[in-house]
Amino acid sequence: AAAMRQKTELTSASLVFLINGMRTITNLLAYYYQVGGGLGPVAREISSPRDGAPAEFNDSTIPRFNLQYAVPSVLYTFSDNIAFMVLAKINPATFSIIWNCKTAVVAVLMRVVLVRKPFTWAKWGGVALLLIGPTLVELGTKREAKEVGQTHTPVYWHLLCLCGACISAAANVYTEWVLKKFKHDPFFWQNVQLYSFSTVFTLVALIHQQGIKAALDLASPEFLMTHVSGMAILAMLMQVAQAFLVPAILKFADNIADLFAHAGAVLITAYFSWMFFKLQITYFFMLGMGASVGALFLYYSDRIFPPVDTVAKHGFKSLQRPVSA
Repeated sequence: AAAMRQKTELTSASLVFLINGMRTITNLLAYYYQVGGGLGPVAREISSPRDGAPAEFNDSTIPRFNLQYAVPSVLYTFSDNIAFMVLAKINPATFSIIWNCKTAVVAVLMRVVLVRKPFTWAKWGGVALLLIGPTLVELGTKREAKEVGQTHTPVYWHLLCLCGACISAAANVYTEWVLKKFKHDPFFWQNVQLYSFSTVFTLVALIHQQGIKAALDLASPEFLMTHVSGMAILAMLMQVAQAFLVPAILKFADNIADLFAHAGAVLITAYFSWMFFKLQITYFFMLGMGASVGALFLYYSDRIFPPVDTVAKHGFKSLQRPVSA
């Protein structure tokens, strides 16, 4: 995403509009391909409704749009635009760790909206440790930019990144809630609703910022070929792939699994930033990254490590899941 933002002449609003449009089209094609029976048995099992709802759909039936999907679309529109603006100013590794602060927001929102259970001391410790991580990164992260003469990024870009992370967290929690509330809806059709609303909102933002001409230019293949680089196209395809994976995790697992995946992405992003973006990894950066990743394990320690009293009373066999017949 950083390479896409830096090597293309399009603005953030234009990029987000193109990505959401591609997400909508690909999910719509996947839905109608599913309706036609073209998906394999595993994909049909994932994308079809459950709990007694009919697994087959009539081609003549046009599903209705649900306005509740528009709420996370609005939030994602803001967070995506903020992300692209910030990525043009800070290195991807720092962005990834600061964006990891949304774990704390997700934790609180899940407690209030979804889980509604009291936090343990370990969970609160994980939230506190997660907030310490980006602070250490802010103190120790610098870009090696002698060739281009780049100076240290102003702190307000980091604060804007934190704001975008909070908006993204709220969108994630609401998306999980709405996907599971309407669990009978086909998975691909749920994605179509999410991203079609986002496409409309980003189009409105694009027209407001740059005028109708900027929106019409995006419909011209010649304009896109001259203003969008190959790296940008590759990054947009990765964003489209993410549009299938993240909603699937939120619907069939939860935000916890998504956050663990993000923790792994922090390590991968730091490695590639060191290789391609000349990131100088300092001791502060390593401590901040370790604190951010360790916070996830501390917060979800009750899921990773069994309670001592449970093991003492029932033994380790009680932790094994029953094998279905």
